[in-house]
Amino acid sequence: MRPKPIEGIVPTPHGTGKEEFARLLRDVLGGTELDAPDRFAALDSDGDGRISREEFLRSARHLVLSSEPSAPGGVIFGVI
Repeated sequence: MRPKPIEGIVPTPHGTGKEEFARLLRDVLGGTELDAPDRFAALDSDGDGRISREEFLRSARHLVLSSEPSAPGGVIFGVI
């Protein structure tokens, strides 16, 4: 299986909403839509209903720098 392109994961400049996130989680990352609400809430740190590029990049930094599975990076990238 070929890896999915990162362009399918990184939020657009306007951010990623809940429905789009659920689709990306399923289609790009191989997760389930049942997991989407909890994973979305973990990444949407400001609670505005969208995952911004900064929130996404922060989660990627946490993935690299944190050993805690509940850190935002583990929440999203843990499904890969």
